Amino acid sequence: MTISGGRPRQNDARLDGISVNDYANGSPGSALGVNLGVDAVEQFTVLTSNYPAQVGRSSGGVVGASTRSGTNSFHGDVFEFLRNSALDARNFFDSAKPPFRRNQFGASAGGPLWKNRTFLFGDYEGLRASTGITQVDTVPSAAAKAGNLSTGGVAVDPSVLRFMNAFFPLPNESLLGSGDTGIYTFSGQQVTPENYFTTRMDHKFSARDEVSGTYMFDSGTARQPDELNNKLTGYDSRRQFFTVREAHGFSPRILNSLRFGIYRVVATTGLTFASSNPSASDPTFGTVPGHNAAQITVPGITAFTGGLGTTTNFHFHWTSIQAYDDISVVRGNHFRKIRTWNRTNSGQQVGRLHSGRGFSFNSISDFLTNKPFRWQRRFRVRSARGIPADYCGGLPSG
Repeated sequence: MTISGGRPRQNDARLDGISVNDYANGSPGSALGVNLGVDAVEQFTVLTSNYPAQVGRSSGGVVGASTRSGTNSFHGDVFEFLRNSALDARNFFDSAKPPFRRNQFGASAGGPLWKNRTFLFGDYEGLRASTGITQVDTVPSAAAKAGNLSTGGVAVDPSVLRFMNAFFPLPNESLLGSGDTGIYTFSGQQVTPENYFTTRMDHKFSARDEVSGTYMFDSGTARQPDELNNKLTGYDSRRQFFTVREAHGFSPRILNSLRFGIYRVVATTGLTFASSNPSASDPTFGTVPGHNAAQITVPGITAFTGGLGTTTNFHFHWTSIQAYDDISVVRGNHFRKIRTWNRTNSGQQVGRLHSGRGFSFNSISDFLTNKPFRWQRRFRVRSARGIPADYCGGLPSG
């Protein structure tokens, strides 16, 4: 979302007055890229210009939402939305209409624990999505696998032939250009479950004193086939949010609001899981002992990203601790608001490189004859003090 010409990462998203931007300063969202819990929102604001001083730290827009609280009467609802592929049409690349199903369901309820004093509100929302995704790949043709290239015949290396038979399917659509490659399409399911809940409690000590607290939890995962349908890839996300606010009126003209909040995001990308091809977890295809098949890059062919555990994965951990104190003063026709705040952010990004990174070839002919121009892997060396250090570099073939 772009506001006033700013980039999406220049926006500031706030929930109950606490900033909930993630580790990349992006807007909040789950593994599916959505924000659930609409029933838990009491009101929201969108500031596009002339920002008041208490929001700050943003050159884009400021989007704020406040959670719903309970009342003196019990109220609630239950809902479910269903979408499927019954009325969908297949696209140009689909040989058959891929299945699609999405269930979005939930419930919310609120009411008094102590009438006129203590109120509780809770909201749950679940999402179960299975989306058919058609992928279009370029793979070696049957003639190319036999060594019969348009530029002349070559002797196919037996290890390369074994590798291609295990990981590169034959074209199931038309051939391309001179016939060395062809189109392979398939439809795989992206499965994305997500669970979200919010709870809020409010308590009034007196007409001048009240306190409220909110806790939010959101967890989602995504799994889908890789580029050649050899393994499953995916990523996980988990968000937690907690805030407590105390408001005290010193007089009808002076109000103090003290707010404390913690926002925590944990996400993992580059995950791989076993699928229908057992070769993806067969270490005999690996170029480094104990590891699975390495990545293969050939011009004109869809890149093979390797077997299980080959993809580089990243673990993101982000914690933001925030405290705000606002004093509102009314003097005659004038209104003044003074804010003091403190914010501490701590983040950690851990990347795990696979030891058998992969091979790069200059042409299909070089690939068939097993003549890479570059081999890249990760090495572990020791410095003079014995501290391990990792580096990744390219090595020439031969």
